[in-house]
This record gives sequence, structure tokens and C-alpha cells, in this order.
Amino acid sequence: MYCRACGNKINDGEVICAKCGTKKYEGTKFCQECGYHTTVKTEFCSNCGAKQRTIVTEQMKNAYLLELQKRANGKKKFMKITKVISLLGILTAIVLVIILIARPEPDNIPSASSLPISPNAYIHDYMGYGDYDVQSYWIQSRNLIANIFLCFYVSISAGISFGVIKRQYKKILKSIKEAK
Repeated sequence: MYCRACGNKINDGEVICAKCGTKKYEGTKFCQECGYHTTVKTEFCSNCGAKQRTIVTEQMKNAYLLELQKRANGKKKFMKITKVISLLGILTAIVLVIILIARPEPDNIPSASSLPISPNAYIHDYMGYGDYDVQSYWIQSRNLIANIFLCFYVSISAGISFGVIKRQYKKILKSIKEAK
């Protein structure tokens, strides 16, 4: 026989575990027949198949509830953090779009017909032509667009994390309800 609390081998005549002082069959962490790790909800040992005899004390129940409550509080805080990150990412992206649209264009942007290269060329082909204001304008535009996409990516990632954590939180709340 093994202690259900610490997994220590207990002789047949002993009533309590010599290692941890727990009474026979109190505990839920180890199988009493083979000493294999189990959980509170384990009815049969997955290693040896023995039916688990458990005496769940009020102290064990309270400790389990306290652990579940701590996990639930941690998930709740993390849900708030991911929600804020998602909202801030969306707001930042909106502000960047407004900046991209509202900022003034430089006066000396050349027309496509005045450029020495074809109008079908890419933007970076124009970078060597014109003055510094025009080049700076296009570089800023590219950077703003990249940052807008980055903000949306962060928002979507945080939103997905929020959903996953919310599902875990609901499972913990269900476990708390069942344990009471």
C-alpha cells in the first residue's frame, strides 16, 4: 500500500504514513496500490487499474478550492490585460490611419510624366529622384502602413488569447462549482 498524499510505501499494519503523517486513504495525488500519480477526479488508476479509495477531508477540499480560486483570479487578470492590449492596438492603428490620411503632401511631388522612369515602376524606383521632402514622405508612408498592420496583428493575437483564456476561466469556474 502507498500513501495517497505523498506516494510513500506504507506497511499493512500502519494507520498513518511515516513520511508525511497522513492517515490511510487521505489524499488524492497517488494510487494506494502502485504509488502512481493521480488526480482528485481519478476513479481508477491509469497505471494499475485499481479503484481509488479516498477520504477527502474538509482541509483537502478547502485547499483544492483555494488553488482553483487562485488560478481563476490569475486567468481573470490575464483576460483584462489581453483585452486592454487588443483595444490599444486597434486604437493605435486608427490613430495611425488618421495620421496617414491627414498629413500634408509635399508640394514638389513630381508627376508621373515628368519622371525619367516608366510610370509602371515601383515606388522604390522613384526614391533616387526628387528632393528630400518627397523621399521622406514616401518612407514615412511606408513605415506608417507597416505599423498599422503590426497594430492590427497585435490586436488580433491578443483577441485570440483573450478567447482562449476566457474558455479556460469558464472551465475553472465550473470546477469550483463542482467542488463545492
